[in-house]
Amino acid sequence: MLRIIDPGSMHPVVQNAMADLTTYLTKVSGTGSGDWTGPGRLEVLENIPQDAPEELRRAPEGYWIVVRGQTIRIVWGSPIGTAYGVYGFL
Repeated sequence: MLRIIDPGSMHPVVQNAMADLTTYLTKVSGTGSGDWTGPGRLEVLENIPQDAPEELRRAPEGYWIVVRGQTIRIVWGSPIGTAYGVYGFL
């Protein structure tokens, strides 16, 4: 299972996307709850990490989904980019 790690204080667009992410992951997992335990992590990052593609830095509505080990990251250039990333993941 995945543990969702959210970026903390969020823009309303990001709040809605995170709520949908939790809802749909709960539905597909069959857990009936958003509190999952397990080794996997799903992180939605506010800041673009150094290893992100250069195109992401120039595209405010862009997003990047990367898997490293047991962590899935959704990285964005703006709040709307976060929504695109979350819905692209779903």
